[in-house]
Amino acid sequence: MPELPKIKPARDKLEAINGKRTDYHDAGKDRVRGLALRISTTGQKSWVVSARRPGHKNPTRITIGEYRSLGLKDARTRASKIKDGLRDGVDVVAERRSRHNNALLNVENTFGAWVQEYLDGYSAANHRVSTQGEVRRILEHEFSCWNKWPIADVTAGVIGTKLRAINSRNKWAKGYSGNTAYRYLRAFFNWTTPQCETLSASPMVELARPKKKEQKGARTPSVDDMLTLWRTMPDTGSLPGLTRVLMVTGARLGEVAGMEWSEILDGEELVWRLPAGRTKEDRAKDIPLSSTAAAIILAQPKIKGCALVFPTSTGRPYKKGAIDKPWKRWFASTAMADVEYFHRHDIRRGVITGLNDYLNAWLAHNKAGVYVRSEVVEEIVGHAGGGHKSGIKAHYNNATYDDERRMALDAWADFLWGKLIADAPDNIVSIKPS
Repeated sequence: MPELPKIKPARDKLEAINGKRTDYHDAGKDRVRGLALRISTTGQKSWVVSARRPGHKNPTRITIGEYRSLGLKDARTRASKIKDGLRDGVDVVAERRSRHNNALLNVENTFGAWVQEYLDGYSAANHRVSTQGEVRRILEHEFSCWNKWPIADVTAGVIGTKLRAINSRNKWAKGYSGNTAYRYLRAFFNWTTPQCETLSASPMVELARPKKKEQKGARTPSVDDMLTLWRTMPDTGSLPGLTRVLMVTGARLGEVAGMEWSEILDGEELVWRLPAGRTKEDRAKDIPLSSTAAAIILAQPKIKGCALVFPTSTGRPYKKGAIDKPWKRWFASTAMADVEYFHRHDIRRGVITGLNDYLNAWLAHNKAGVYVRSEVVEEIVGHAGGGHKSGIKAHYNNATYDDERRMALDAWADFLWGKLIADAPDNIVSIKPS
C-alpha cells in the first residue's frame, strides 16, 4: 500500500498508479489509521477514511472532503471525529443519506412543485378550460415568488400580506382581486394538505378574506347605468357589439366572446345554439334572440378565416386584458361621470335584476297581461342549480321554458329599446332593429 508523503509539494504531485484508482495511506507518528488520499483515474483527489459502521461486518470507506479544500491536519481531525462517532453509535453515512433524502423531499415539497401537481392533476380534470387558465394565471404568476419555497413555509401571514398587496394595486375593481386569489389559493391548499406529509393543516384555515366580501347587489348597475354605457360606446365595433349583447341576453362574457357564426341558427326566428362545452352548466342550450340582439349580431362583419362573431383585432376571443383598456376609457368619459363604476360581469347581475324587477313593473304598467317568473329568468341566464331545478326537482323538471324565455327576452329588448329611443334617439339609429 503506497504511503502518503509527509510534505505538501510531494502530495500535490501524486497521481493514480498505472491509471488505476489509488489510495495513499496516512503514515508517520500522527497518522490516523484508515485515513487515505484517494486519487481517481481522472486525477481527482479526495480524503477518505475506512471504518466499521454500526451493524456492519466489513469496513466502509467514507469520504471526508476534497484535497484542495482540506489540508492533512484538518483531514486527520475530521477522520478522528468520524471514527469516534462510529464507536459511539453515530452512523455518519446514514445521516448523510437522510439529509440527501430530505433535500430531495424538500424539492418535491416546494410550493411550485405542488402547484404543478394541482394544475396538471386536479384542475385539468375538474375545471372548465377558461377556469383552468385563470387558476393557472393566479397560482403560477401571482404567487411565483414562492415557487422554490418549501410549501410548509407558505404560512397564513405570508399569504395575507401577498393578498393585501394584490388588492391594493387594483383600483378599478375596487380592491377585490385579492378575494379571487384567496378563493383559488384556498381550493389549492384544500386539495394539497391531505396529500402532503409536511403540511399538518391548510394555512388558509386561519386566514380570512383580505377584504370583506362584496355585499350582494352592492354593485348592481341600474338599467339607466347600463344604457348610459350603451350610448357612450361607439356605435360599431366588436367590443361594443359584444357588450350590448350581454345587456340584451344576460349571457356570460365567455359565452358571448366565444360566439361563432355556426352557432347562429337562422330559422323563422333567430336562435343562438350554445354547445355544451361552452356553458357553465355543461349542457347545450338554445338561446332565443330578440330582434335587437339579432340586429347587433348580424351587423358584425364576417372576417374570412375567422369563425368568431366578436373577434379581437388578432382574430381571437375577447379576454380580460383586451377589454380592460377600452372599458376604462369608456368609464373615464364625461358621459359616464355620474355612473358608479361597474365591472363587466355586473352587467349580468343588472340584467337578472332588471328581468325580475324593472321589466315586470313595466309589463304591469303597460297592462300586458304577462309576468316573467323567476324560474324563467334563472333558465335564461343558465343557473342550472336554481331553486326550480335544485335537489330532487333536477331529476324530474326537464322543462326548457322556450316560449316564456323568448317572450321575456323580447319584452326585455323592447323595454331597453323604448328607454333608448326616449332618452337619446339620435345615438341609436345605426343599431335600430328591423
